[in-house]
Amino acid sequence: MKRNKLFGPIYILFLAFTTNAFGQEPFGMEDIFSLQYANNIQISPNGERIVYRKMGYDVMKDAAMGSLWIMKSDGSEDQKLSVRDENEYAPVWSPSGDRVAFISAGKNGSEVYIYWLISQKVARISQLPSNPSSL
Repeated sequence: MKRNKLFGPIYILFLAFTTNAFGQEPFGMEDIFSLQYANNIQISPNGERIVYRKMGYDVMKDAAMGSLWIMKSDGSEDQKLSVRDENEYAPVWSPSGDRVAFISAGKNGSEVYIYWLISQKVARISQLPSNPSSL
């Protein structure tokens, strides 16, 4: 019988996360809510800025939540794109690279917003009868 080549690495990862194999505290179920990761990474047309969605988990809503962040391509000046505490997604750079359009959830559904790079201002530009699916 042939052993699966992935069994060894997967077993080691399982041990690392569930035991004290590396001298760290065991990885518990509650620790899942503190994990964060980036997705939907968009590079500006001139390559100087990056917008990405920082994902995390809301314990109270038992759901994944994402907010948009912007930084220089060298990793400096990392900051949240807006002050909104709602789910934000689908960032798209304008062809000139001076604005970012994105969708943000709200109490009455999702709407389209624009972020201006120079002024760092955000404004809602839509009032749609239903949620936009993409930009």
